[in-house]
This record gives sequence, structure tokens and C-alpha cells, in this order.
Amino acid sequence: MSFTALLLVLLTQSQVLPRPDPDTLAEAKRLAELALYDRAEDILRNFLKAAPAEPQVQKMIPEFRAALCEVLLAARKYDDLKAEAEALRRHPKTRVHALSLLAAGAWHSGQAGEAVELCDEGEKAAADPSSVVSAPHLGRLRMIRNLLGWKRFETTTHIVHYPPDSPIAAQLVLFGRRLDTAFDRARADLDVAFPGKIEAFIFNDQAQADAIAERTLGTAVPALRTYYARADAPPGFAIAQVVSFFAANRRERRPPKLAGLCEGFYASHAEDPRWDRRREDIPRKLAKDDSLPTLESVLGRPGSDAKDLALSGSFVRWLIRSRGRELFRRLWADYNELSGPENYDPKKPWTEVYGVSLADLEAGWRSSIR
Repeated sequence: MSFTALLLVLLTQSQVLPRPDPDTLAEAKRLAELALYDRAEDILRNFLKAAPAEPQVQKMIPEFRAALCEVLLAARKYDDLKAEAEALRRHPKTRVHALSLLAAGAWHSGQAGEAVELCDEGEKAAADPSSVVSAPHLGRLRMIRNLLGWKRFETTTHIVHYPPDSPIAAQLVLFGRRLDTAFDRARADLDVAFPGKIEAFIFNDQAQADAIAERTLGTAVPALRTYYARADAPPGFAIAQVVSFFAANRRERRPPKLAGLCEGFYASHAEDPRWDRRREDIPRKLAKDDSLPTLESVLGRPGSDAKDLALSGSFVRWLIRSRGRELFRRLWADYNELSGPENYDPKKPWTEVYGVSLADLEAGWRSSIR
């Protein structure tokens, strides 16, 4: 045997084979939560490709494959999902999970007939005592079945799903323009390189959302590029939730850990006459009554009602308009790092980014309220 061949054998034998390391799976899930799906997929595929035949390792394969399938669904790689989920479909412990994934992939791909068959098979499998069933997987099957009669249209920035009796059905072009305009404004404020399109589920009312999706309207799942809204609600609030998530996710950073600041950004994008009045009238009335709360209290807690959102939205809109988008983009991207763990120093981001204290900014905002 030549020296080169011998060296190759030794190197091959010395390779460290992957082990069922919980940290490997946890890292893939962390990346998926940041919508860094390509990196999560690479980690999971590398493990599945090189996993040794040891029984201990093989027991972990279904869990890693299931995680890979969830990543592929979130990344909207439906053909790849179909190929990977078939292996899970053959085993009782993963069959229902696999069928829920396949049904979702078929529906999103426009294959309604296939989605029906997969939902039927999934519900039948769930009734089998040998199957392992979880609430999220059954919930996904129910949602897909309930959505089978819905309509779909696309805009430049959105994939929109809506029921046949939706008020938007008679004005799809106008509604689509509103979505695109709201998207472009939110993206411009944060200079976001957004991947693909947002998926919007437009419901007639909350009761319909409860029955179909078990979701509160006006909420979003940003990493999935998805939101749920009423047909008559201003779309900008939910769109801003999704778009803002991608402002710094590729740097593995999340939105600021300052609830009122985030909600203020979302509320500043709620574009309709009602919200325009709220952002003007509510701060003005409170200032006139000398009951306008401090900005620290407005930004430091989640909003509980329209008044809180109007106040935080008023401030954020003033901040962007008076100090510019560039500084706000930096504040959004760097707030968590500048404030430290658990928001240890909440004053530092303001002075670092704007060169003045939050109290100084508050004084400027208050003086603008007329």
C-alpha cells in the first residue's frame, strides 16, 4: 500500500463521527427560530448523512429528521420536505407528525386534493393506538382541513389566504396595494433585506380565527414570515412585526428586549384614519390633562390597550421623523447588545445611538404634541 493510500485510511478511521448530542439539535432549532433555515438544514443534514450505525445513535435519527422536516416546511422547501417526511411516515411513532407536515406542504403547494387525502390518512393514523400523537400535529391537520376551501392570491410582497365570503374578495387589487405599501414602508424604515414573501391569513372575525387557526388576530409568527389579521384591520401593524424580525436576524440578533419600543414601531405602521387619530388625539388629551405617563413607563412594558399603543406609536413615529431612519435602524439592531443581559442598562442604547438621554428625547417628543 502506498504512503498516500495509507494516510487516507488513517484519516478516514480517525474522523469523529457524529453523536446524538442534544446541543447539536438545540443549535439547529435555535437557528431555525432566527429564520436561518439554510444553516439549520446544513447541521441536521450533516448529522443524518454521517450518523454511524450504532443503535444509540440510530434511535436519535427520527428526532433529527423530524426537526429537518420542520425546517424545510418553514423554509417553504416543499419538494424537499416531501422526500424527507416519507421516511417518518412509515413508522407509527412519527406517522402522524409526518402526515401533518406533508398535508401542510401539499396545501401550500396548491395540491388541495393531495392535502385532503393526507388529512384523512393523518386522522386515521391518530386513531390507531400504536401511533404517537401530539396536540400541535393534530392542530396542524385540523387547520389544513379547515383551510381547504379558502382562496389565495399573490402580490409583489404577499401570499394572501382568505375565505370565499371575505370582504376583500371584491377588492383584491386595492387590498393588495395596501399590503405592498405597508410592507415597503416598514422595510424602508429598517432597511430590511426580506427573504421571499409574507404569508397573510385574512379572517372575517376572531371567532373564525379561533375555529380555524386557534390564533389571536393581529398577531404574527415572524420567523415563519406569517401573520393573522382581520379583513378590516390596518395591515401595517402585523406586517411591521414580521418585517422587523429580519432587520438583524442574520447577525443572530433578535428585536429589542423593550416591549414598548417594539410595539411602538408596529403601531406607528398601523395606517388608517382611526389609528392616525389615536396617535394624535390620545397623547394630546393626556398632555392637556397633565397625565401623560413618562416615556420610560410607556416603553418599558407591553401595551395593554389602544391608549398604550397610541402613545408608543406616537413616540416612535416622532423619533424616526425627527432623528432619521439611520439612527433608528442602529437602535433596533444594537439595543440588546448595548443594554446588556436582561436589559441591565436601558439608558445606554439611547445615549450611544442618539447622543442624548431618553429624557432629552422625551422632552422633544412632548414638545411636538399639540
